Amino acid sequence: MTLLLSLLSLARPGLAALWSALQKPAVLIALAFALLLGALALEDRARTAAGAKARAAEADLSAEKAAAALAARQTAATDKLAAADAGKQAAIQTELTTLTQEIPRYVPLSTDAGCVVPLSVVSLLDAGAAGLSLPPAPGVADDAPSAFRLSDLAANALANDAAKRANDAQLTDLQAWILAQQKIWAGRATSAPLGARP
Repeated sequence: MTLLLSLLSLARPGLAALWSALQKPAVLIALAFALLLGALALEDRARTAAGAKARAAEADLSAEKAAAALAARQTAATDKLAAADAGKQAAIQTELTTLTQEIPRYVPLSTDAGCVVPLSVVSLLDAGAAGLSLPPAPGVADDAPSAFRLSDLAANALANDAAKRANDAQLTDLQAWILAQQKIWAGRATSAPLGARP
């Protein structure tokens, strides 16, 4: 309590001077003007912050919309090319089935029974299919007949051709998909970048 009284006694001359200054109209007007300027500055700062926040929210929303539109275009391109590839793959399999069913017509039973594939040819074809080097030179045992006939070779050749065409179609469709995605991204690059704020 004594500390408080001593502080008041020290502050009394300063408070008296302040009170006498506030009695003058010019000081009151200056003080009111200073308070008004301070209030206006605070209001301007709050308005600027609110505007910046609104612009940031608008930019975020715009970026989200752009990202969703980009994803939709990518999905549409992927779905379109996947459907085209599925159609190509189904057509290739249908052709393979049709051609395989025609083997007996083009390789008659009499020809098929008279043409047994030697083991040396089977070894050569197996090495080629596996990507291995050529097998050793055929010997007497390699000239022995295998369990494969001409119709088996025809079916195998047709299946290999169908697999090659299926792989070619997949590669072509993959290249088309990459080009479509590049066009989508190039179109995005000319518009506002994702996450960019004006």
